Amino acid sequence: MTNTAKILLKILLNGDLHENDLEKYLDLDLNSIKKNLKILDNYLITHKLGSIKKYGNVYILEKTNKNLIISLVKLDLLSSKDRQDILCIRLLLDGELNLEKMKEELSISRTTLQKDLKHLKEYLKYNKIEIESKNFKGIFLKKRDNLQIKYTLCEKIMHLFIGKEYLTKYQMKLLSEIDILNSSDFFSKFSKITKEFEIDRFAITFYALYSMKCIESLSDSFIYEGDILQIHPEYPIVLKQLEKMDLKLNFEFQKFVATVILKARYFPMFDLNLRNSFDIFMGNLERVLELKSNEKEK
Repeated sequence: MTNTAKILLKILLNGDLHENDLEKYLDLDLNSIKKNLKILDNYLITHKLGSIKKYGNVYILEKTNKNLIISLVKLDLLSSKDRQDILCIRLLLDGELNLEKMKEELSISRTTLQKDLKHLKEYLKYNKIEIESKNFKGIFLKKRDNLQIKYTLCEKIMHLFIGKEYLTKYQMKLLSEIDILNSSDFFSKFSKITKEFEIDRFAITFYALYSMKCIESLSDSFIYEGDILQIHPEYPIVLKQLEKMDLKLNFEFQKFVATVILKARYFPMFDLNLRNSFDIFMGNLERVLELKSNEKEK
């Protein structure tokens, strides 16, 4: 199976693929991509793992064997996005990137590494994370302890946890370096929090807390200041309630937990674009279902 076919398999495992999106994922013409889809389809059918069906302009992976997941783990191929995420995690965790070392670890050319770094620098600039390059030494963070670094690192680590069963060996190795907690003990605390504050057990909520706890455990110091939710009127109440629960969590980490609880309760209200969409959606529901005001609130 070709490398392109392997990349297509990883994409299809995460969802359906529209024909118009094919060229966005791969730097190839449409005919080459379709040829690789055919190669992938033949591979899946031959190994009795499934097949690829096309409905209109949409390609769908139809799995017939759970061994497909096992097969994917053996496909140690990192996409450009995977490599950028790895570089991002390494930089934000360690405060620096040894470019020669990363080139060897990722088994990529200097040109490929430079392309990945270009995208990474643009991403970090957009997220207001300052870096500096030093000749023959690598890339370094200008400031190591700001809230945006914690948020970005938390998001990247969450993606690894959530997609754990689809990771390559390198990603699993990186995750094992990060995942240093007793997950059962942490889940017990998480369950107490969800029960106390009556919030649903969303996987994303758990991994947000778990990922940030890993970051705290790997940090020399962990200060959580500057979150806009810390000015929310319910924030001090939630924080005080957390302290009374005696969960044996660092006070700085409890600040983060308090903001996650508030987001779980009120998230649509904190993002202007999402709030506008939410209001339009609720307006349509109210009109179509003829809801009364008390029903709308529910």
